[in-house]
Amino acid sequence: MSTVKSMRMLGNSNRGLSPSQKRLLYRTCILPIATYSFQLWYFKGAPVHYSLKDLRKMQRRAALWITGAFRTSPTWGIEAIAGLIPIHLHLNKLGGRHNLRTASLPRQHAIRTLLDPQHSKSASPHRMATSQLTPKQNIRLKSPIVDINYRLNETLPAFDNLNGELRPGQRLVDLFPDRFSFITVKRSDPIARVAHLRKLDEVYCMSQNEENTALVIADAGGKNNIATSVAHVHRGHSITKRTLHQAMNVLPTEAELFSIRCGINQAISTPGVNRVIIITDAIHAAEKIFDTSCHPLQLHTIAISRELKCFFQENPANHIEFWDCPSKDKWPPHHAADKETKSQSTRPLYPSQVSWDLSRKDECDSYIRTWQMYFQASDYKGKQFLDLNDDDETIAPTYTKGGAWLKHVGRSNTLTARITRLITNHAPTGEYRKQFFPNEPYACLCQKAPIETRHHILHECERYKQSWNPLLAPSTIS
Repeated sequence: MSTVKSMRMLGNSNRGLSPSQKRLLYRTCILPIATYSFQLWYFKGAPVHYSLKDLRKMQRRAALWITGAFRTSPTWGIEAIAGLIPIHLHLNKLGGRHNLRTASLPRQHAIRTLLDPQHSKSASPHRMATSQLTPKQNIRLKSPIVDINYRLNETLPAFDNLNGELRPGQRLVDLFPDRFSFITVKRSDPIARVAHLRKLDEVYCMSQNEENTALVIADAGGKNNIATSVAHVHRGHSITKRTLHQAMNVLPTEAELFSIRCGINQAISTPGVNRVIIITDAIHAAEKIFDTSCHPLQLHTIAISRELKCFFQENPANHIEFWDCPSKDKWPPHHAADKETKSQSTRPLYPSQVSWDLSRKDECDSYIRTWQMYFQASDYKGKQFLDLNDDDETIAPTYTKGGAWLKHVGRSNTLTARITRLITNHAPTGEYRKQFFPNEPYACLCQKAPIETRHHILHECERYKQSWNPLLAPSTIS
């Protein structure tokens, strides 16, 4: 709290840091310190009322400092304008990410010994592990470990950080750095894309005339939360192999990588092939094959690396190329695979676990939707909060991309303060003075309104005709 108070030295509603810089400072320097180790006291069933009360006060002070709003302004209203999600939803989001991140821990980690057997990865259970407790004790237990077990039960395995394929000296980038290549295109440049399509045509014709070349068209699409992965293996003038797989609850990147994995598997298993060409519209997914950092597609990376390592060791001439092919260019061979992914009928299978990436994304989206729902349905934002429209849709609060309101006005302290006071109706107007300072005059100076309201200022008052509404009649006030 004292740190938030001291931030006022860096600026106010007239000078100093801009509102966008203030928001960035709060989110990157203050909030992480305030929520450090919150997992120890913020979990399901824990008494968190008093701790949340202090954090709410802290965030309210930060929102007032960022927006330049009056101290009487409603908390949810100024938090939304500042692009700050309510603190309890922020903690829920961080807690869910912490529980998911446990899946990336190595087998020897101490937390593994406290988890259920299916998540401990053969680690010796601790005497206080959930598997060592009686059923009655497990029912009564309230702990972050319980939340972790529950969350990991919903997600698919995704990590294997200590696998031998990822060790320095054993990786593809270390052993065969010159046996793979990426040919990309600048998608924002139409001239470069046309030239790239000509090269794809040349490569396609060349692969038809070379018996030692296998060309793989990989693509994936999603419908009704079901992803379809398709791979066509071309050799000569025909498609020799096709693969089609469907999976529920995965993100497009994982589906694209799986289609590439299937295509590579079929191509390198074909006798007489020493050159493999992969054509895909998700070149970023193909780059994950050679990314040995900790990411949720590691299991696919390990499987593909193992197959490519054997392929490269068989013959020094064996190599693989990855070509970028934007789907919107509708290159005929790739467009045929794209049409096949979209034409497949989908049949959901229940129950089904969720991929690590999709679980993380869905959780963030659900908290944003919850925030927006409560914001529109309750009076926490303020009874006189002015709803604005953007492209015929009411602007909804969000913390992404700088916030829904602040990204438009966040460069100016004075403009942000005026917009905030206008939207919340906590501004130096007669309507505000009548509510909070009833002994002061609250009539409009134009002498045409007994109470100077926001609506009168925006639509009726002639004193602001030049700066706000040119449709008003010419002023007669001297």
